[in-house]
Amino acid sequence: MFEPSMLLPDNKLERLRGTWAWTFREQALPLIVPERFADFYCADNGRPSKAVETVGAVLILKDLWDLTDEETVYRVDFDLGWHTALALAPETAHVCQKTLHNFRTNRMATCRDARLFAETTGRILEALGTRLGRQREDSTHIVSNMRHLSRLQLFCETLRVFLEAVRRLDEAKYGRIPGGLRDRSVTEAEGTGTYGDARSSPVRRRLAVCARDVWRLLDRCRGDTAGGRCRRARRWAALRWR
Repeated sequence: MFEPSMLLPDNKLERLRGTWAWTFREQALPLIVPERFADFYCADNGRPSKAVETVGAVLILKDLWDLTDEETVYRVDFDLGWHTALALAPETAHVCQKTLHNFRTNRMATCRDARLFAETTGRILEALGTRLGRQREDSTHIVSNMRHLSRLQLFCETLRVFLEAVRRLDEAKYGRIPGGLRDRSVTEAEGTGTYGDARSSPVRRRLAVCARDVWRLLDRCRGDTAGGRCRRARRWAALRWR
């Protein structure tokens, strides 16, 4: 009775029912199975957790709208469309950034993403009545499985792959690379830092930092022919990108 959608005049409610928010609420939200995440929480200790389906749905919407955690929390607090999509009343519409972080970290650490994607996709196909037993042969659509990376992500991944190659081929040389450069590149590229959630002006600043790091690594390995290790590292890094 007190959901925001129920407080709208009839004409606005009718328009709301034609938006993505209502479709998400009716079709997507029920597909999230809370029992899949029961092991993320303690059974008999701690405060009551946020509804699992709410946290999962919030992270889905975050990726759909390409938002940072901070922007996502704002949408959950104040966006009527999100309240409708998540089936939340205004007084309960809130999620902590730490909750999003912990849930995302646990999901990645347990490698749950692939299975959840397969299960959810199966439910979507079932809801749409799509059959996979037959496929048209006169119109085949092939979509590349290559990941799309931003310039910042390309820099971070290139640095990570190169440093991984150096560590694999020459542990001593890897140890002589400045710790700040080494830790910054590896940590951020692995997604434990803030690069993955960066936007706008911070991206431009971090691009400059990454470009400087690339130059420092190239300069440090310039002319190094000891065993050809740096050359092999560069070739190995290049092969990883093919």
